[in-house]
Amino acid sequence: MLRTLNTLLAIRTSITANMLIYYIQKLPLLGKLVHNSFYANLGLKKAVSIIALIITQLWGFILRFAYLGILIYMPIAEIVVGLSEEEKHQQFVHIFAIISFVVAAISSATVLEPKREKYVAVKLMRLSGK
Repeated sequence: MLRTLNTLLAIRTSITANMLIYYIQKLPLLGKLVHNSFYANLGLKKAVSIIALIITQLWGFILRFAYLGILIYMPIAEIVVGLSEEEKHQQFVHIFAIISFVVAAISSATVLEPKREKYVAVKLMRLSGK
């Protein structure tokens, strides 16, 4: 199980690194400096993979704070004017618990969603679909 998750993370990181190299090639000034041979350069590809992994992890971290701020905290802090700080805190905890535990329990699981790395792992690398 853990080996499968590591394989999926490696595939996801490799795809992100390839996309990062591809989009850098499309930039007006930097694109001419980045050649197609960068895809085969193992040392450079590992460095780009580490950068891509860090960017992906930071992006996930930022999205979670945006979730807390935009969907939960801002409606309470901005819209509800007559509440004290204690009541705003109670409302925040209430909305956070409802969204995180009740709605998340009945919403679709992201593990079951079809993604590119799962396709690559099952179809191209012939890993078990289980």
